[in-house]
Amino acid sequence: MSSDDQLIGSQLGGYRIDRVLGRGGMATVYYGWDVKLERPVAVKVIDVQYQADPAYAQRFLNEARSVAGWHHPNILQVYSAGDQAGLYYFAMEFVLGKDLAALLDQYRRQGQLLPLPEVMRIGRAVANGLDYAHERGIIHRDVKPANVMVAEDGRVVLMDFGLAMNVTQGTMGTVFGSPQYFAPEQARNSANAVPQSDVYSLGVMLYEMLTGRVPFDDPSPTALAMQHIGQEPPRPRLFNPALSAGVEAVLLKALAKDPQSRFQTGRSLMDALGQALDDPPPTMPFLEGQPHAAGPLASASRGVLAGLAAIGAFLDARLLGPVGRRLGGLWSLARRNPAGEAITDYLHDHPAARLGAGLMTALLLVEAVWFAGASFRYGWEAAAKLPAGTPAPTVVAAAGATPRAGRSTPTPPAGPSATSAPAATPLPPTPTASAGAGAPGQGDHFVMYYDDTAFYLRNASNHDRPISPIAFERLDKQGKPTNRWDGGRWAQFYPISRAGSCEVIQLIDYTTHLDPPECANRHIVVRTPFANDPGIFWTTQKMVTQFRVLWNNKEVGRCDIAAKTCDVYLP
Repeated sequence: MSSDDQLIGSQLGGYRIDRVLGRGGMATVYYGWDVKLERPVAVKVIDVQYQADPAYAQRFLNEARSVAGWHHPNILQVYSAGDQAGLYYFAMEFVLGKDLAALLDQYRRQGQLLPLPEVMRIGRAVANGLDYAHERGIIHRDVKPANVMVAEDGRVVLMDFGLAMNVTQGTMGTVFGSPQYFAPEQARNSANAVPQSDVYSLGVMLYEMLTGRVPFDDPSPTALAMQHIGQEPPRPRLFNPALSAGVEAVLLKALAKDPQSRFQTGRSLMDALGQALDDPPPTMPFLEGQPHAAGPLASASRGVLAGLAAIGAFLDARLLGPVGRRLGGLWSLARRNPAGEAITDYLHDHPAARLGAGLMTALLLVEAVWFAGASFRYGWEAAAKLPAGTPAPTVVAAAGATPRAGRSTPTPPAGPSATSAPAATPLPPTPTASAGAGAPGQGDHFVMYYDDTAFYLRNASNHDRPISPIAFERLDKQGKPTNRWDGGRWAQFYPISRAGSCEVIQLIDYTTHLDPPECANRHIVVRTPFANDPGIFWTTQKMVTQFRVLWNNKEVGRCDIAAKTCDVYLP
C-alpha cells in the first residue's frame, strides 16, 4: 500500500505488482496480476535485508520448490518461483477471505467462541494439510491462526511454508516460529523440530478456539519459551467449563512436552477430539437426551450437589413445577462446574473422603425426599399454572454445536434486538403466512424473526419436529426462487427442532446481531455464513420483497422481508 514502494507498478517475471497485502519478518507479500493467464496472484518477495544472504535466499527458493509440485485443497498452491535483478520471489494463488486470527478476534470481541462444528472443520483441514506435508518430508514450523486462511467460499487453506524445511536438511540455528504456538523442542532450537512439533502447534490453536485464549502468553518471547518448556498448560476447563473431561484430555495430550507422548499425526488428534465431542456426559432421567447408567462410585460422589440434584432431576418440572426445576438445575451446575471436577478427582484418590461424601449424600437424599414430599402439593399446583409447552431450562446447546445430552453451555451475549428497542414499543404485528397446507390451526406454529444481520426460526408449538424438511427461498419480482436455504444445514449438527427452541443464522460479516428475547438462551444450532452465501434468503435487496417457506418442497407460506417477523404453520 505504500506509495514509495518501488516494486508497485513493476513486473516480476510474468506478474504485475499492484499493492502490498502484508509484510512478515522475512518477506513482503503483494497482490499481483498474472499478465499471461489473466488471474490474480499473491507474490512473495524476499526482504531487502535478506537478499544479500545466500543461505537465506537459497532457503527462500527451496520453500517454493518444496511445495510447487503439491496439489492439496488445504495447502496454498504455489505457481512458480524465480529471481530478477537480485530479487527472489514466488507466485501463489490469491485466496479471498479472512485469516483465522482475524476470525477468532472477531468472535472474541463479541464475547463468543467459534462454533464447535467450525472448530472441527478448520482443525481437520489444517491437520490434513500438515499430514500431507509431513508425508513428503516437510515440517511447517509456523502453524498459527494467522497462517490459516478461511476463504469466502468456506475453503480452509494452510499458508506460508516460509519456515518449512526438508527434514533431511540442517538448520540456520535460529529459533523460528511464533512464540505462542511453537513446541517446547522448537523453543530450544529449530533443529529439534519434528512433525509432532506442528501437531503441538495445532493443539495450541484448538485450545485457543475452544477456550478463547492460548495456554501460554507473555510479552517476552524468552518467558514464553520457558513456559512451553517447563510449565504444564492450564486445564482448558478453567476457561470453558462446558468442555468435557474427554475434550480436556485430548487437548492436554496434544500439548505434551515430549513429542512421542503427543498424537503422532494431525488426523489422530482430530479423530480423538471428534470422538470426545461426540461422547455425551452422564445425565439423569428427564434431562435432555437419553438416561445413562451411573458411573463408578467416584463419579457418583461429585459431592453434596449431586445428591440433592439427583432427586431434583428425577422429579423435574413435569412433576414438581418450579421446585423440580430448581433442584434439577443443581445437577447441571454440579456436572459442569470445574470445582465439581476437582472434588471428583480428590475423592477418587481418597477412599475415606469418598466414604464420608457418600454418607453425606445419603443423608441429603433422605432430606431431599422429605422436602419433595412436603413440597409436592405446592409444586403440583404451580406446575398446573405453567404455560403449556414450557421447556425445561436445561435444553440449551452451544452455538453452532450438536447439543449434548443434558449439557448446558454458554450462549452468545445478547446483541441489539430489533424487537425490544425502544422498551415501550410493542413487537410489530406478525403477518400470517399464506394459507395452504400450513394454515393456522392446521399445523405446528413456527415464528421467524429477522433483520439484515440474522435470522431466527422459533418452534412455538408443543411438539418436537425434524428440521431437515424445511426450506426457505428468496423470490424475485416475478415470484421465481433465487437463493435457497435448506434445513439440512441445521440438521447436520442437530436434526430436531425442539419445542420452544430456536434455529439461528448469524451473518459473520456483522459484529452484532439481532437477538430476539423470544430466543434468548434457547438456541439449538447457530450457523455463521457470510452475507454472500447463496443460502441467504431474507436480507434486504432492491426489487425483492418476499421469501417463501417450504415443507418437503411444498410451499406452506410466504413472508414479507420488510415485516422482520412472520408466522408459518407446518403440516
